[in-house]
Amino acid sequence: MSDAEIVTHHAASAKWRLLLPGLLVPAVWSAIFGNTETTLPPLIVPENQPGLVFETYYYHSPLEAPSQPVVSKEFYFRNEGSESVQITDLVPSCGCLKPTASAPEIAPGEIGRITIPVRTANEPSGTREYLVTVRYLDPSPREATLTWKVVLPEKKLLIEPRVLMVIGDVAGADSHEVFVSDFRSSHQENPLQIYRVESAPDFINAEAAGQTSTATMSRTGLKVGFSAEMPAGQHRGMITLFTNDPEYPALQIPVIAGRPLKAEDSVVDVSPELPRIVVRDDQPDQSQGTDVVVTAPADWTLTTVDVWPKQLHTEVSQLPESDAATANQRTMSIRVDSLERPDAGVEQGIIRVLWSTPEGNRSVSFPISIVRI
Repeated sequence: MSDAEIVTHHAASAKWRLLLPGLLVPAVWSAIFGNTETTLPPLIVPENQPGLVFETYYYHSPLEAPSQPVVSKEFYFRNEGSESVQITDLVPSCGCLKPTASAPEIAPGEIGRITIPVRTANEPSGTREYLVTVRYLDPSPREATLTWKVVLPEKKLLIEPRVLMVIGDVAGADSHEVFVSDFRSSHQENPLQIYRVESAPDFINAEAAGQTSTATMSRTGLKVGFSAEMPAGQHRGMITLFTNDPEYPALQIPVIAGRPLKAEDSVVDVSPELPRIVVRDDQPDQSQGTDVVVTAPADWTLTTVDVWPKQLHTEVSQLPESDAATANQRTMSIRVDSLERPDAGVEQGIIRVLWSTPEGNRSVSFPISIVRI
């Protein structure tokens, strides 16, 4: 054997001596543990699974939302249960949301959706996160929380204040201001024009109060007052501005005014607190109405039920006394429907109930949401 062959032979032998322990380790471990049975915990499938299974519970829109009055996201689900599911409530994280369900009842195996629309006019630009809690029966009571993270575009219109709150004694001579600012590039050549102002209830008075323009925006003022006939207590209302802009045909400003009555005088209960109806734009007479239950003292006499906008229709029925909370209370049901299509852009109405009482006239007003499909 030559010297070169001897060197090669020794190098190969050294290589195998280094590799052999590593090759033997798996074999040794296999010999030790190869005959040992591995016992895994049993697979436990929880019973009483929720009926609704959503495609996703969290959605992040990475791109900026389009510049339009309303942006929306749809969350799809399937009823995986063996019984029908009834959606009882959709609870939004803020008043700027008006979530809707594709149907109030979902049969086993059916697919449905929850739509979350956001009006961008009064929302800050940038990244926003909106939540909706879906409450349903399957038949057990359940909850599911949906989250939508979205980047809203730069402002087009800004309403200040977003809600007009005048708390305390409201003097008839006092005037309050609201401003609508238009930041769009077209504001100088084609500024937003308000051609009609409507307020509800009728003790709220609002009118346009001039317009100014700068290089960055145009601003329209609004003066708001309250008549001396405003009943005692705190009231909810709505100011609606109708404009010449097809993108924003109507702008709505909620109003809260007056001084709350003493706790012992707050004896009117409205359920649900924020009722809503669903209006089909193509067939208004096929709208999905709602029933509002109002409970008041038994010695109060109902005089009037007013509603705004005029396209809404109400029908009052007295419920049996056994349905009242106590023997000293009387409960009525107000059925609300839409026989005609409300004006474009109108998404909230006002219902006002008036009574004659031993202490004088009393009234309560509350908003009703108008959802369009």
